[in-house]
This record gives sequence, C-alpha cells and structure tokens, in this order.
Amino acid sequence: DIRESPALSIVKRLVGENFSKIVVVEPNIDHLPSAIKDMACLLELNVALREADIVVLLVDHKEFRGEGSISLRCDQILIDTKGIWKK
Repeated sequence: DIRESPALSIVKRLVGENFSKIVVVEPNIDHLPSAIKDMACLLELNVALREADIVVLLVDHKEFRGEGSISLRCDQILIDTKGIWKK
C-alpha cells in the first residue's frame, strides 16, 4: 500500500538501488503518487509477476490473498513480509 505508508519509503529506497525496473502493484489506486511516478510503473498483479525477477510483498491486501492467487516462476525470488504467499 503506497498511499502514505511505509511501503512508499521502501519503494523509494529500492529505486535508489539501481534496479533496471521497479514495478508496483497497488489495487486501490489508478496512478502512482507523484513522489515515485517517474521512478516506477504501476502494473496489474499478473503482469508484474510475469515480469519481476524479485517479488517483494509488503502488504496483505485481499486481492493478494486466496488460493491460487499467484503463480511464480521457479527462478523468481520471493520476499513475503506478510507470510501469505508460498512459493
């Protein structure tokens, strides 16, 4: 949840780490906050999961929960700070 939350600070920090691309999934907004709009792109969950090499789950939105809600490649790294996804 990047709407005035700690996740926004984390995204800003990741942008500073020189990753080639940062994608954000936030089901509750239509556009990124101005603080990061030029540094990251907003994608839908399934698209982001297909593109990402490293997946960092920072919030446990209902859209991210549920059986079969995600599918990861075997070469992806998952950092699940909420403990709701299993690789």
